[in-house]
Amino acid sequence: MRKTYNSKIVEDKKGNFIGVSLGSDFCAEHERGIKGIESEYAIGRIGIGIVRALKGERIYGIKNRQITNSGLVKTGSFTKNKIKNYYISSDRKGWGDRKDDRNKYYKDRALQLSSQLGDGSHFGYNRDFIEVASMWDEDDFLISTTRKDIVKDLEKAFSDLDIVFFFAGGNVFENPGLHIAIASRLPKEFTDSMYETDKDNHELEKAVNKTKILDILDNAGKGYYACGGRWKDDSKTEVVFWLNPREQDENNYGWFTVEELKQWAKGEGPIPKKNKQM
Repeated sequence: MRKTYNSKIVEDKKGNFIGVSLGSDFCAEHERGIKGIESEYAIGRIGIGIVRALKGERIYGIKNRQITNSGLVKTGSFTKNKIKNYYISSDRKGWGDRKDDRNKYYKDRALQLSSQLGDGSHFGYNRDFIEVASMWDEDDFLISTTRKDIVKDLEKAFSDLDIVFFFAGGNVFENPGLHIAIASRLPKEFTDSMYETDKDNHELEKAVNKTKILDILDNAGKGYYACGGRWKDDSKTEVVFWLNPREQDENNYGWFTVEELKQWAKGEGPIPKKNKQM
């Protein structure tokens, strides 16, 4: 796990606790997603079962990010520099076969985070009292805080399968990076927006697959670093693709239509630089 330096407690307008923005630190551990966490807590397509997932069934919004297995979570507390620290973390068996090994692993890391809690003046730019710090990677998370109520609320929410993990910004979640929140406390406008985004992304995925353009390029031996689709306009009837091709001394990069990509598969159209120069 790697530390972040922009963790934040998220509350609603009335001061009710919603969740924690763990943030990120632009490191490799924070760029790999959370596949291990999704597996541990049976999130999303893992949660609906292999058979249903293989049949193409999809779930949107909160249900796509909500745990369906309480998994293993660990809580603890200690006092350092006269500040009471509370923490909650994953508790994966991969970090030592014995329970006391895992206890030491997570407590050691909570102790590392404790230096971020309290008076923020030692950072030189923030003299506010810092209430939460965190670290995470694709397999594990750990939240350390001076607020016991947060740990108690999260622990109960995990037990009740009322936890969501997600990456998002906007609304009450200002920080980028990983968020852990109590599903039943999320604002309705936020969950509605999340649902519509997932639904739209699924429709886009189906439209991209229908073009079969990636298969056409692969069969033609056209190499690329990226070739991702988006809707051409608000009508959402046509897909265009951002192409980042290999051999860029010979090929142009940019947004192209399906027809232009099919032309590239034949060595024609606006993508080969020799054609554009003629």
